[in-house]
Amino acid sequence: MYKTSGDTNLLVQFHHQVDIETSRRVQTLVQWLGEARIPGIVEWSFGYSTVLIEYNPVIVTEPELRARLTSAFEQFSTNRVERLEGNSETSSRCVMIPVCYGTHGKEFGPDLGQVAHHNEISQEEVVRLHSQPDYYIYFTGFLPSFPFLGGMSPAIATPRLRRPRTRVPAGSVGIAGEQTGIYPVESPGGWQLIGRTPVSLFDLRREHPFLLQAGDWLRFQPIDAETYAHIALENERTPAKVATCQRFL
Repeated sequence: MYKTSGDTNLLVQFHHQVDIETSRRVQTLVQWLGEARIPGIVEWSFGYSTVLIEYNPVIVTEPELRARLTSAFEQFSTNRVERLEGNSETSSRCVMIPVCYGTHGKEFGPDLGQVAHHNEISQEEVVRLHSQPDYYIYFTGFLPSFPFLGGMSPAIATPRLRRPRTRVPAGSVGIAGEQTGIYPVESPGGWQLIGRTPVSLFDLRREHPFLLQAGDWLRFQPIDAETYAHIALENERTPAKVATCQRFL
């Protein structure tokens, strides 16, 4: 579905539901846009089920752009997407993110107790439930490399803070409603903080500054305070390396 969004933007809406199949279609379109290099397209951004395309109407009109996209969708339906969805061997990268939870000190997760109290479970159970699943990265945004994740247990869902903090340390792992995420840089924020990772999600010292990307999976690995300090010291010298694995879909 296409929606005109101002004089120079076209919104492509796939579905209204949030699921991995829709996300993969979004990412297929984004990949195609990068390869097609359509004259007149300025840039694009994407979310759970949409792609917003900014274009120069002097070079390409909206009807022309719609026609090019419709042709691309027909191509997707007969090759790329069908191969992805029909291939049981399709795999994605799973990134292991070490996290020191608030059970090892309130400075790591000052709101872990509140999350446990809100859900009437122990802090240890919050950690277990949070670190148990593999999380799918739908997209990144808000801050550089901030991952919007799917897959958190509803048993630890907790509302945002009534009064946001003016300063949230980089690497803080938080919960807001039924979502969880990681603050890649220091910023204000209102998520309930339950832990912190010593790994930099956004680091200009890397060849590719962004550690995470849409379509990846993410797994939280609980670590203790001593391990956190060791990795943090290593990360000051050079960007800390993280373990990865392949996750078959």
